[in-house]
Amino acid sequence: MTVYEGLFLILIGVCIVLAIYAAATRARVALLRKKLADSFHRRAEMTRFLDIFSKNITTSGDVENWMNVTARYVSELVDAQSVCIFMEEDGILKVAGV
Repeated sequence: MTVYEGLFLILIGVCIVLAIYAAATRARVALLRKKLADSFHRRAEMTRFLDIFSKNITTSGDVENWMNVTARYVSELVDAQSVCIFMEEDGILKVAGV
């Protein structure tokens, strides 16, 4: 084996390693872009819901019902098992929505 053949094999090895690294990086970037798009979608959905919620709570006197609706919506949106919303009354925290 000549020196040039050895250098050629090293160059081929480096190219293979770089190709594997590029493929892994590309897959990771694609996954991160998907997560970012999902986050933007959830943010827009949450903003729309809170806008509707704030409009309805100002026109409706049924605050407890809307707090329960909000708690359920938030728990579904963030895939939580439970959410609890508290309100302060007379310096004491009381459950407003579960």
